[in-house]
Amino acid sequence: MEISCFLITRDRADDLCDCLAHLEAQDLPGVEIVLLDNGSSDDTRERVAREHPGVRLLVSDVNLGVAGGRNLAMKACTGDLLVGIDDDAIVDDPSFLRRVAAEFERDPSLGCLSPKIVNYHTGLQDPKEIPSKDKSLADRRFETSYFIGCFFAIPRTVLDATGDFPAGFFYAGEESDLGFRIFRAGFRLVYEPSLVVRHKVSPVRTTGRSKYRYYVRNRIWLAETYYPARYLLVYLGFWIPALFALALRDRAVREYFAGLAEGFRGLAPYRARRRALLLDRGTVRRLRTVENRLLR
Repeated sequence: MEISCFLITRDRADDLCDCLAHLEAQDLPGVEIVLLDNGSSDDTRERVAREHPGVRLLVSDVNLGVAGGRNLAMKACTGDLLVGIDDDAIVDDPSFLRRVAAEFERDPSLGCLSPKIVNYHTGLQDPKEIPSKDKSLADRRFETSYFIGCFFAIPRTVLDATGDFPAGFFYAGEESDLGFRIFRAGFRLVYEPSLVVRHKVSPVRTTGRSKYRYYVRNRIWLAETYYPARYLLVYLGFWIPALFALALRDRAVREYFAGLAEGFRGLAPYRARRRALLLDRGTVRRLRTVENRLLR
């Protein structure tokens, strides 16, 4: 199984080069590394060309966002198995990618694999990086309906069947959107805690107040695309006020209402997607057997 690792980066040259060095130290020969520079203003491009000449470097002069950037990088990959990794994540085990590939070779129904993600500095796991509502499952293998974008592996054949990330999301929620399509197509999404990735959680990212614009807007679009009516009402009935409370705490009310307005104004293309992607009863029944984000 030929593996392509793909990354997107923006103004994180030090973290990126550390990540690339660990990928290049993998004991699996022939691993392709594709990197999209997503509008950096630092010396990222020069350092990659100088320190990591084997990396295939793509350049965008504008920030395409997480979803759009990943899509562009994935399209440039040539491998059978596509591995997405954040530019501030570290894979220490030199056999890591070999072990990831073995998971897919053993199980043709496997559509996406997520590892255990721990904080680079503390070794602790952020509950948000456990793809389950039940956070007590952190050290157990389980099936889920979504994945964490810090590191994930998806076969090309699965992406051919499901399509790529929703570029309009820009940031936040794109993993849940693609996860629903992988699950809906009959593939399994699995979390495997014996595979460990260390995440530096760099502060140079889309954080702060601006995130609320994407959080509320993209949840509206996600629900409109996939959720049957009663689940849609419960889901948005929980998240719209919950996000408002968080935005109020973080003094991001203006960003929250900007996202709310964009979400409802921009519904048309997601209503069109709904006709093809609405979760049917059989898929909903399957989702209810795993720890999922159908309601929360």
